[in-house]
Amino acid sequence: MRILPPVWFVLSVIAEIVLRRFAPVLRWDVPALRWAGIALIVVGLATSVAAARRFRLHGTPLKPFANSTVLVTDGPFRVSRNPMYLGLAVTLTGVALVLESLTPFLVIPVFVAIITLGFIVPEEAMLKARFGDEYGHFQGRVRRWL
Repeated sequence: MRILPPVWFVLSVIAEIVLRRFAPVLRWDVPALRWAGIALIVVGLATSVAAARRFRLHGTPLKPFANSTVLVTDGPFRVSRNPMYLGLAVTLTGVALVLESLTPFLVIPVFVAIITLGFIVPEEAMLKARFGDEYGHFQGRVRRWL
């Protein structure tokens, strides 16, 4: 059974906290950065929730690799083909800023790689097979992440 993206996200937050606790590098205490981190957390979570709502509105499943019934291209999908995953990555960036150390940032590219290779690439192949040219046109006009 695959570890689903929300679990990867929670594991990534835990990894950020552990790195900050046990291997802090270049620590800072800058309130403006903390507030920026909080803002990124809010924006990231709001982006993921808004994208999930679009799936529900269109009646297509949220779970990765489930048979999509509709190609969702509106709402946050106008600017990213993967706004739910993008929102999680933005949230991780916000958490890293709030943790006030450079080492939590090491988790973000690992998370992005896991999501891209383990979920996005296979999902894109499934969507291309299911929706054909409609998905190809969507790929041509909207970037994978941002």
